[in-house]
Amino acid sequence: MVQLARMVSAWSLAILCLVVLSGCPAKAPASKESEPSAQADKSVGTARQTAKILDGALHQLRPENLGIDSDLKTAIPVLNTWIKIRKESETLPTVSEKTLAFFGEAQKEILESAIFDNADGTHIRDSILFDEVAGHVTTGASSDTERVNRVFFYCLRNVSLLSESEEELPLGAYDTLFLGRGTALARASVFFEIMRQLRIDAFVLAEKPVDTLGEEWLIGVLVDGKVLVYDPIIGLPIPPGKSPSLLVNQPVATLAELEAHPEWLALHSPRKDQPYRLSSESVAKLKPLIVTDPRWSARRMLFLQESLTGNNSSLVAQPIFGSEGEPGLWDRVSASHSGWKELPPLAWPYPENRLQKMGKMTPTMAQLLQESFRPFEAPVEMGVDPKTRQKVLGSSLFRQFRNRILQLSGDYSQAISAYMTIRQLSAITGVYPPPIERLHLIAAEDALFFSAISKIEDGDIKGGVALLTEYINRYRTRGRWRSVARVALVDGMLKMGDLKGARNALDLSISQDPYRTLVILIKNSLPAANEADAKAPAGESQPAAVKPADSQPVETKPAADKPTEPPATEPKPKEPKSEEPQPEEARS
Repeated sequence: MVQLARMVSAWSLAILCLVVLSGCPAKAPASKESEPSAQADKSVGTARQTAKILDGALHQLRPENLGIDSDLKTAIPVLNTWIKIRKESETLPTVSEKTLAFFGEAQKEILESAIFDNADGTHIRDSILFDEVAGHVTTGASSDTERVNRVFFYCLRNVSLLSESEEELPLGAYDTLFLGRGTALARASVFFEIMRQLRIDAFVLAEKPVDTLGEEWLIGVLVDGKVLVYDPIIGLPIPPGKSPSLLVNQPVATLAELEAHPEWLALHSPRKDQPYRLSSESVAKLKPLIVTDPRWSARRMLFLQESLTGNNSSLVAQPIFGSEGEPGLWDRVSASHSGWKELPPLAWPYPENRLQKMGKMTPTMAQLLQESFRPFEAPVEMGVDPKTRQKVLGSSLFRQFRNRILQLSGDYSQAISAYMTIRQLSAITGVYPPPIERLHLIAAEDALFFSAISKIEDGDIKGGVALLTEYINRYRTRGRWRSVARVALVDGMLKMGDLKGARNALDLSISQDPYRTLVILIKNSLPAANEADAKAPAGESQPAAVKPADSQPVETKPAADKPTEPPATEPKPKEPKSEEPQPEEARS
């Protein structure tokens, strides 16, 4: 079915291109008197045709279509047909000498080419997704500071930090968000792309270009002419002289305030005998590193940006330097601080270094990358050979992929419903070959966590807390998401006013927890235990408590997890046993 969909999509768009390129049926030459009117009609017709072509290309490049029902081989030619027609009557923007000098001779072709390539296709796809995320995450925010905080905490919940034993994959921001896993650097790259779609400038603050976690760096965000400061490694905003918290409506310290009060950074240290990683002297030396690459300044992207309106209004171009009274990215950032006006522009090297690592990927890394994405192929069909009547392995249905796109696009209710089918795969044992059964168990675990986060993002805090509690009780010893699930659970409990539950969750013992500093800081900011008990909400039923560390995790299904009929080509689950095997054990 997937291959058929690709063939149909490619065929349809090929026909559309042929129609446009062939033009309208021949007509008799117009008289001189009717020439202006005929020319106007022709312009209107061409505009309509090119608009349809562009809509078709963008439709194929949407995240829910690209890779499943369409591919770059069919979408990019349509985009090039669109720009070819437009160039016949319009002039593309030029790239400034300052921009060419900034990126260097090696990037000149990317900047000046008028032809879209496959990398442009993924650039547009990424922009579409991050634009959708920006829209649903910030809905209801009352200020730009709250919008920034919402996005920052969204990244905290939706991009799980890798543990010390996990190997980093050289992924871009889109794939990092899709997988939901990465380093603090990768998580920051997701934050930057969402902020870009909000038209709010965000950048790295460092003494020098940084590409490792060990360097001294922060995040700066330009709001109302001031630079707000965030800690991307711990995962918390830096408040003005207060203990950090998970509140979206909290104030955030500006860089000017931190320069005047560098002692505020000590509040982000988990212990008094452990100094914060940035010294007081370092704060005064912080410089901005903008997040960009040549495609954001390419002339074809600048031209495309002018045609994006309505539902297709994602930001695909962002010039570094301004023209005709419009300040560029660096113009705005450098003007926000008195000490930056004379600085030469510098770019954050992480995105470029990531591309270089991707080009030098070892076979081992390539295999790890493939295995990371495989759970999104679930479920895998099992069929019957018509000749031998033996069970055979069928094709991947990619439902988890579609479910994940639904979630990231903000269609939470549909995603939660669709994840239910994947969650039921944990009950099907002894039917699939061991590698497929392990894949299904991983997908089922992911679906439970993704469902919980979807409820949180959709405003169903109580439902999200219940599923997060279930996840931690079931997968705490070796679960893929146990650390970030605990952080999201604590955040949800605090929103519900359940201080006792939040403290209990913070007290859980999780090995190799990359959030340990954040956990300590939040724990230290909570009221004393007796005060927390007194503030616990009364008269409202609370979710099941997180089991203490010495309890054996057990698998319990919520009422909504009643089995449904699997697809006709998939095996039905066996009758429930008294004790189901643990997904963690099956994975080992």
